Amino acid sequence: IFDPFFTTRDGTAGGAQGQGLGLSVCLSIINRLGGTLGLRPTDGRGSCFEVVLRNAAGSVTRSTDAAAKQSPARPLRLHVVADEAGVLRVAHRQLRPHGVVGVSSGSAALALLAHDATFDAIVCDVMMQGMSGVELYEALLKTHPRLARRFVFLTGGSVSEEIERWLERARVPLIEKPAGRDLIFDAIARVRRRARRAELEDHARTHGLPPPPPWPDLSVPPTGAAGGN
Repeated sequence: IFDPFFTTRDGTAGGAQGQGLGLSVCLSIINRLGGTLGLRPTDGRGSCFEVVLRNAAGSVTRSTDAAAKQSPARPLRLHVVADEAGVLRVAHRQLRPHGVVGVSSGSAALALLAHDATFDAIVCDVMMQGMSGVELYEALLKTHPRLARRFVFLTGGSVSEEIERWLERARVPLIEKPAGRDLIFDAIARVRRRARRAELEDHARTHGLPPPPPWPDLSVPPTGAAGGN
């Protein structure tokens, strides 16, 4: 039951059809926190899951000053795409005081970006119902390549090998949830710098100008830190 995409909810009993990701995502998050997730017997009366986490005593948390240093100097316009209401709520809270416009599907994002493409970066779930994050990215490559260069992906830890290979080829940052504010803003800063560099190179080629000088620190950290390289 903890395997990705395993579900007993097929929609035939009148309920919503499940994706089979809930328990897999929970297990991945709890394992990364050093805890355990198990199923307890209930004598046929529903299901009971037990979560055991380590004591947080002695843990170190980053100060608000450190988080503020990661936040850009000027307010940004950020587009967040996620089909879970909880993810959108957390994003609005974490990304303050920047302007955040959130939508709950890839198709809604395309409709919005068709008449408003002035975002500094897009933070998007990889796995979503309907249009996936990968499909949204590939659609934007054709219609708004400037925005496709400014993509940051989020994942709950359950992605297929095919998507992992795609992320490596596309060189789009991938952040595992739950993600801290510093990690998100670090990834946003890197994709914005890479996008700006690419735009300057495009301008130079178009007008027959010499390429801009090299910029330092344009690489994207490995997957699991702030994304694939």
